[in-house]
Amino acid sequence: MDAEDVDDELQAARYAERIRERMRVPDMIVAAYRTAWSSFYDWEPGYSEHILRGLQAPAAASPASSIDILLEAPVRDFDSMAVDPDPSLTFMILSADPDVPPQSVEAYDVSLPDVSVMRFAYSKYEFCTPATRNISNARDQRILEFIPYADEPGFYFILYAQQHDSFAWQSSYYDVDYKLIALHAAWSLHDAGLSLGAMDDYKIRFFPYLTRNSGLLTTLSNRDLIDWTDNVPSQQLAALREAARRPKLWGSISSLDSLFCRSTNCVEGLCMLHKASKPPLRHTKHKKTNEEYMESSRPCGPKCYRAEQDPEETDIMEINQDICDILKVFPDAPICKLAILCNADCRDVYYHRIMYLPEKSSLLTGQDALNEKGPQIGVVPHRPDICNHDGPCVAPACVCALRQTMCGRRCGCFARCGLRKGCTCEDGKCLEGICPCMQAGWECSPELCAGTRAHEEKHETCVQAHVPAEGQQTDHRGEASDVRTGRFRKGQDPCGDLPRRVHSGKIPSGTKREDRQGAAQDQPAPRAELHVLAPRQQRHPRRRDGRRPDAVPQRLGGQGRAERPGGAYDGGR
Repeated sequence: MDAEDVDDELQAARYAERIRERMRVPDMIVAAYRTAWSSFYDWEPGYSEHILRGLQAPAAASPASSIDILLEAPVRDFDSMAVDPDPSLTFMILSADPDVPPQSVEAYDVSLPDVSVMRFAYSKYEFCTPATRNISNARDQRILEFIPYADEPGFYFILYAQQHDSFAWQSSYYDVDYKLIALHAAWSLHDAGLSLGAMDDYKIRFFPYLTRNSGLLTTLSNRDLIDWTDNVPSQQLAALREAARRPKLWGSISSLDSLFCRSTNCVEGLCMLHKASKPPLRHTKHKKTNEEYMESSRPCGPKCYRAEQDPEETDIMEINQDICDILKVFPDAPICKLAILCNADCRDVYYHRIMYLPEKSSLLTGQDALNEKGPQIGVVPHRPDICNHDGPCVAPACVCALRQTMCGRRCGCFARCGLRKGCTCEDGKCLEGICPCMQAGWECSPELCAGTRAHEEKHETCVQAHVPAEGQQTDHRGEASDVRTGRFRKGQDPCGDLPRRVHSGKIPSGTKREDRQGAAQDQPAPRAELHVLAPRQQRHPRRRDGRRPDAVPQRLGGQGRAERPGGAYDGGR
């Protein structure tokens, strides 16, 4: 048996052992929860009985003894309305218990300075934000989470509560025992070497999430823990929460990416205009092989991966999560520079790259070469679906390849995808038989095609940039300072029609209004030109040359600005 075969069998055995360990983790979580559940309910009955006995009230005293004590007290004339000239600050305390004698208490008048309180937002319920607009939350509005402004005397909370169907504190079940048991199980698993993130990744049906903002560690850190036999002390809970809140580079980047719009013309966070779905952030596909990093060059230091290693040095490399995350973002960056970002040795970064980025993934496979050919020729109706899968954009994994549509900028495929390519026609002059967009029946895209991407004027000169659908009306430019549009239609259009030039990388098939509206809603605003036809009785009666037009549209840009008279729309810049 060759040495390579032995290595392959050894790697296969290690891989099988790793799979078996992963399969045993759910059983470990279930066993730890069952042990904690049994231990808690063996202790809970005695604790409950002790608490209930502590709430028992003492025996009441006989009424006769209390009346006798009250009758022996000095009698005052309570019917008199005269005010004492010098009110006494000494008073007598009588108890209903006959064993407690009367007590004389003297009070002192202490004046407190006035404290000015600044009226500000309720920090518990709301916060001040520099946002330029209000964003509606998608929560269920029929459930009342809490009573806002409960301490405001002028707030009618009853009327506010009547606008909801139910209250969260009545409909949502909250089991305190369940959370305490899960916390003890999580601590025992963490003490055995299982990370909190791994517990959440397995998604056990009855086991709560631990590391989220509303997870178990966050909710239990806001209350006092019950002192039971095998409970988790408060300092251990703080250690668990600190381990869960430790920032992770890839998680921070993914969370930040989800807040910002991926449109190339929009740089706002929480964008409410381009609300199309987008896939999660994917790892960057590496192109360099590991041998390319071993080229002869000068080492940056004694710990550099190019430097000669001491044979007596037997340090075991520990897995560094920061290095793993930085390789997901910059897989082809220089090793020495990545080591500076991760505050680690170059040798560790290089070993991590060998471990997580194998050689086979660095080369194009047969499916990648097939993906380079691009889509098949044909025109199909556009669907707003986006692809998000591993590997190249080929059927049946890619929905874009199945529907023979171009991949858009919101798709999760990599940049070298063959379904993203545009033409490279010079100056936007697309010729039949040469331009791939014309061969595939696609409209030239201002983002992918080289001629249209260079300048807006080239897009106007490109004959493929305004490919009309079959049977669709075309519009023409003209000088008309009186109607302030500069664009007219040939023929008659029904009232409410929405003719539109679409930069979408496809020809909208069909002439129905719903099809054109669906195609228009999927496009970014700065490239949109919306023509809204007014009713016939509201149209302008005359053109500049004295003739009556059949329809006078009002042209609006993507930002709601009207086009300048007789000129082209400037794109909102």
